[in-house]
Amino acid sequence: MKSLIFIYESTAEWEAAPAAFVLSRRGEIDTFGLDTKPVKGFCNLPLKPEKSIEQISTDDYDVLIIPGGRPKEYEGREDLFELIRQFYNQNKIIGAICGGPAALHWAGILKDKKFTCSVSPQEIEGMDFSYYVDEYAVTDSNIITAKGEGFTEFALYLGDALDIFQDDERDQVQNLFRHP
Repeated sequence: MKSLIFIYESTAEWEAAPAAFVLSRRGEIDTFGLDTKPVKGFCNLPLKPEKSIEQISTDDYDVLIIPGGRPKEYEGREDLFELIRQFYNQNKIIGAICGGPAALHWAGILKDKKFTCSVSPQEIEGMDFSYYVDEYAVTDSNIITAKGEGFTEFALYLGDALDIFQDDERDQVQNLFRHP
């Protein structure tokens, strides 16, 4: 299994970390950006995408992750939205957390899908909240969404959808990222 994580200016690195931990248990992870220039994450950590969006082929990946951050950083990026549509149309798992579901909205794949997120209708013009669910994480078909504070559930739902966990691994991961 091979996963792909989108890295952009303001990426909320802590939201992607538990998901990356789970995904790395059974496969490889690549990162990509709008280009390969270094960016600063939400915590001001330097991040450098391994690949640019032009280098990505959906044939090479099973999972796409869109972390939170400031979605306005990639608003209007049709190349990103086309990539998201390709993953969706190929029925591959797409995970988006916090502000990440805005990208799914702009790609046009949230129509009639249950979702959750940490953005408001006022922040993302035209985003339909009719199917919004007030939960930490939500799965609807091949789309997994989460609020920013739902990073543990996000990672667990990804692991469940991809049948990653064996024996008591799910409980171990949950305990690792949640305080008792």
